Amino acid sequence: MRKVFISYSHDSENHRKRALILSENLRANGLDCEIDQYIIDPPEGWIRWMINKVKYADYCLILHSKGYYDKVWNEKKSGIALESHLLNNLLYEDGMVSSKIKHLVFNKGDTQYIPEPFNSYHYFVIDSENGFKNLYASLTGQNLIEKSELGKVVKSDEVKLSNDLFDEDDSEVAVKVESMMHMEFKLEGDFKDFDEKEKQKFLDKLKVILELDSSKEINIINVKKGSINVTIELTPELAERLYLKAIAGELYNMNIIDVGEPYPKKYDSKMYNPPLTQINEKEVVTGTIVGIIDRDVIINIGFNSDGLVSISEFRDLEDLKVGDEVEVYIEEQEDKRGQLILSRKKAKIVRAWEKIQHALDFDDVIEGTVKRRTKGGLICDIYGVEAFLPGSLIDVKPIRDFDVFVGK
Repeated sequence: MRKVFISYSHDSENHRKRALILSENLRANGLDCEIDQYIIDPPEGWIRWMINKVKYADYCLILHSKGYYDKVWNEKKSGIALESHLLNNLLYEDGMVSSKIKHLVFNKGDTQYIPEPFNSYHYFVIDSENGFKNLYASLTGQNLIEKSELGKVVKSDEVKLSNDLFDEDDSEVAVKVESMMHMEFKLEGDFKDFDEKEKQKFLDKLKVILELDSSKEINIINVKKGSINVTIELTPELAERLYLKAIAGELYNMNIIDVGEPYPKKYDSKMYNPPLTQINEKEVVTGTIVGIIDRDVIINIGFNSDGLVSISEFRDLEDLKVGDEVEVYIEEQEDKRGQLILSRKKAKIVRAWEKIQHALDFDDVIEGTVKRRTKGGLICDIYGVEAFLPGSLIDVKPIRDFDVFVGK
């Protein structure tokens, strides 16, 4: 089994989460991927742990970003600097052609942070399924397109061509690369109150935060109904500056609930940020498992952030894996740390009570398992809910020995 190690920087909680999900997807597809989030306190110490991971990995993936660039190339002291030093040594030992190192970015805009001596090498953009497949093919020694069989040389007037050689598809020829970026914001308030005047106020506040001249344009591309979900268009430089200010808490006075990472205009935002879906607390929804770590399962419910559920709540599912759909109960949209709080245990209880209520309403007969006897009756398990069965209702005739029903 090929061993893979990911070297990255903790730029933000979202970036950290995406690095973990990348690792989980590589592991799910047969690659023994390691990342620092799998361990809290290595017994050999972090320095020896990093040295061993770089030394014994078949491939080292460098996930380039602004934070990684700053910590390594601006000489900030960190574990990243040590990892980078080790990786540099690999390059020099292999004559600057080490095939062990793979260079990655999560979006095309981050390629500017691939520094010397790496920027002349091939890099992978993990912004879509195809991007991941390209990386996976490289790590597993596969070709995405198999060569056709080699024909024999013929006279020029006997050459045979495929009919589609001269077909032109304007959508594939001379593709124009869009330079603008989009960002999505979720605001407090009622959608119907967000009129043109409020839109302009929102844009004016952004200009003040970005220290822009009033003549500079920031455009609102879309406003979604439900809650106030705003998409704006910015240059890459402004988008990056605004996002960094957002995660630093400098937009606190703008009634902003959540901010998505900037993404290129030509792409669907779903490649970069989960859709900003309206959700309600205290309800059961279906989510998709996007990651499994030591103590928690990461679940996406279509909200702008993923939720964590303790892995202990999935003990009844033997083959739990990424991609599975499960029902979860929304406890809080955000706790004090901004984390979406979900519970599978409570979802099961809600669904159990719905079944019990349905049985009551329609006089249905339901089956349960007797867990234990108690004074005056039996404790039964019905869809995971404990219920009391009085001894007088166990049978039409009096029952003296309740123990014979335990386990049935």
